[in-house]
Amino acid sequence: MSELIALLLLIAGIWYWQDTAVAREIALRQCRRTCKELGLQLLDQTVERTRSRLIRINGGPRVLQREYRFAFTTTGEQRYTGYLCIARRQVLDIHLDLPDETADGLTSPHQLYLQSDQTVH
Repeated sequence: MSELIALLLLIAGIWYWQDTAVAREIALRQCRRTCKELGLQLLDQTVERTRSRLIRINGGPRVLQREYRFAFTTTGEQRYTGYLCIARRQVLDIHLDLPDETADGLTSPHQLYLQSDQTVH
């Protein structure tokens, strides 16, 4: 019986590792696409998983959501942070802290949210 439990734990661990690797690739691809569309430069060419949790989407069963952080720049001089959430291999939303140029030429941060039509509970 203990061998069966060990085998199930091993299978669950392998599934989690593989699913996380696929989710990371999807997140990185979406970050590259979003930065390109908005005229931004993705820095370090990577994303970092910052959080994983169980959520409900549209009142359905609980699914694993992963949040990734990434860095980007508008001019190459200053780094800004973005976040991307993914669940069931679909991007749920992207949050970018973009600079906003004021009348006096200074920049102040503002936020841009790109969100899917799915409801997260």
